[in-house]
Amino acid sequence: KIPIQDHARQRIAQVVDVIAAAVHSGFLPAAPKKDACEYCDYRPVCGPYEEQRAGKKQQARVEDLVEIRRLP
Repeated sequence: KIPIQDHARQRIAQVVDVIAAAVHSGFLPAAPKKDACEYCDYRPVCGPYEEQRAGKKQQARVEDLVEIRRLP
């Protein structure tokens, strides 16, 4: 058993809420970080331009994802 502190529980809940909202809305975008596609195993599926396509998406719709990526 691993004890989890209150701040960790809050972060976990935040991440789960973001994932649940994305699943509920059906919006699960590819939103790679800069240069992440260079070494990604899924590049043959997405193609070489996913990073550019992701930049054209409505940034407000991926803001929750960006926010949880900033969590320590």
